[in-house]
Amino acid sequence: MSDGRTHRAIGALAGGGYALAKAQQQRPERLWQAVLELLCPLGAGALAGLLGGYGSHVAPDAFTPAGLPLLA
Repeated sequence: MSDGRTHRAIGALAGGGYALAKAQQQRPERLWQAVLELLCPLGAGALAGLLGGYGSHVAPDAFTPAGLPLLA
C-alpha cells in the first residue's frame, strides 16, 4: 500500500517536466502556436460556412426542372 509518497513524487516529477518544457519553448514556436490558435477556428468556421451556404443555395434548386446539379 502507498502512503502518499509515491503520488507526491510523481506529482513533483510531472510539475518539473512541465516547467522544463515551458522554459525550453522557443519564442518563434510560441508565435507560430499563437497564429495557429487564431487561424484554426477561423478556417473551421469558413469551411462550415462554405458548406452550409453551398447546400442552402443548391438544395432548393435541385428539385426544380431547371435545377443545378449537386456536383458539377
